[in-house]
Amino acid sequence: MRHRLLALSAAHELTMPILEEQEQGNSTVTLLQLIGKVVAPYQDPDGQRISLTGTDVPLGPNHATKFALLFHELATNAAKYGALSAPEGKVTVRLQCEGGVVCLEWLEEGGPTVPEERALMSFGTRLIDSTAASFPAIVKRDWRPEGLAVVLEVGADVIHPASS
Repeated sequence: MRHRLLALSAAHELTMPILEEQEQGNSTVTLLQLIGKVVAPYQDPDGQRISLTGTDVPLGPNHATKFALLFHELATNAAKYGALSAPEGKVTVRLQCEGGVVCLEWLEEGGPTVPEERALMSFGTRLIDSTAASFPAIVKRDWRPEGLAVVLEVGADVIHPASS
């Protein structure tokens, strides 16, 4: 429970400057920028361990904390149990926007195999599902031999209402 509260605190600290800028109308924060800040503690000095690719989208003020918490949970789980727990492990985050839907992919490779049964019962899985439901968004998971793949689909108008 203590680790979960610290994760929530870290997500809050991360998003406070973003929220303050957005309230003042000064922010042009994008989703990939936010994710980059969340995963930065897990990145290697060469920037090769975690790659962020795709078509970026502006992030509206209503969901910055939720996205920070969601990706913080994915990153901490990868560091504890997945690709980021192994020296050769890597994560790719891909962002695509098509037909008014933003598709975020979290793709792990090079880590240990995590049994689906154990992962489905974890607090982190429930946290991700409840956070995604609050957007609303669809979450799909695939425990592949090369690593976990998570796909999050959410309406572009939800991420940034002005984009609709």
